[in-house]
Amino acid sequence: MSFQRQTSTLCKGCFNVDVLLGRADLIEVYKMLNGLSRLPFGTFFELREGDRTRGNSLKLIKHRSRLDLRQHFFSERVVNSWNRLSNDTVTATSLNSFKNKLSRQRNILMDPTIDC
Repeated sequence: MSFQRQTSTLCKGCFNVDVLLGRADLIEVYKMLNGLSRLPFGTFFELREGDRTRGNSLKLIKHRSRLDLRQHFFSERVVNSWNRLSNDTVTATSLNSFKNKLSRQRNILMDPTIDC
């Protein structure tokens, strides 16, 4: 049996490393937004102004870049995933509540190719 087949049968419900890193990134954005992190939110992100946003009310602005390298920066790679979260998730009252709601939206973490 091949290694890929063994790991796929072993970890049917497991997350892969990329998904875990994406989850950690989203948790860090939540902490920054709510003042639970030492990192200032305004240094990395801007909130989208106006009430014409679908999905959540705390959408982040995605800046365009000419360099492919920039898409791997924390402040760029997390924007699409954050913008796909539901309003109920991003407006969670506590960090534990956010983590629980984030776990329920597992499909958002599993597919990083979807663009908002």
